Amino acid sequence: MLFYMTRIMKDKNISKIRGVLTNTGDLFGRVQGATFKKDRNGEKFPIELLAHIEYPLGIQDLSAEVSKIKALKPDVLFPVARPGDAKLMMRELYKQRVPLQAIISPGSPGWYEPEFIRDMKAISDYVMDNVPWYNPLGKMYKEVNAAFAKKFPGKYIDTNSGYAYLGVFVIADALERAKSTKPEDIVAALKKTYLKQDLMVGLAVNLMSEEIMSMPIQL
Repeated sequence: MLFYMTRIMKDKNISKIRGVLTNTGDLFGRVQGATFKKDRNGEKFPIELLAHIEYPLGIQDLSAEVSKIKALKPDVLFPVARPGDAKLMMRELYKQRVPLQAIISPGSPGWYEPEFIRDMKAISDYVMDNVPWYNPLGKMYKEVNAAFAKKFPGKYIDTNSGYAYLGVFVIADALERAKSTKPEDIVAALKKTYLKQDLMVGLAVNLMSEEIMSMPIQL
């Protein structure tokens, strides 16, 4: 997302962006928000962060948060949201007539879910989101998608169904290697996972990194 931000800034001859970051208070929101806040520092990504606003997941009113955003007068809003609070945010931004140049999410499901686009209609236009996606050129994707389309005519593997399938595939792979149903054997197998895949964008599923190896896994 930051890479494409620099492309946009270069094309528009913009030297600096003033922005506000918002995120939900759950684990995903906090990690995504903190990562963006950390990575945008420095000359490589010249984004001045005016504020970092966090709110609880499931919040029913974002009027106070949006009032604060409006008072700060940012060029761009960088939101990390779920569908529910994304809709609240968009309605409140529209209601308070917040004069943003752009809404560009560092990556969150709130902005690309079908229900958000369906319910927001024209208000959802011109919002940019950075999300992982399926790999339409991948051999695995073509095979899985063909089977999926045959079973569910008119449907295709998207981000949600693709990662759901890949998650089950990882578990099946671990069970086959563990050759056991004992929790400790399955955990040991999971921690040795290195699964090549081209179903989704990215490289192999690698659970052997030091960061993941140090995380407790319980069954």
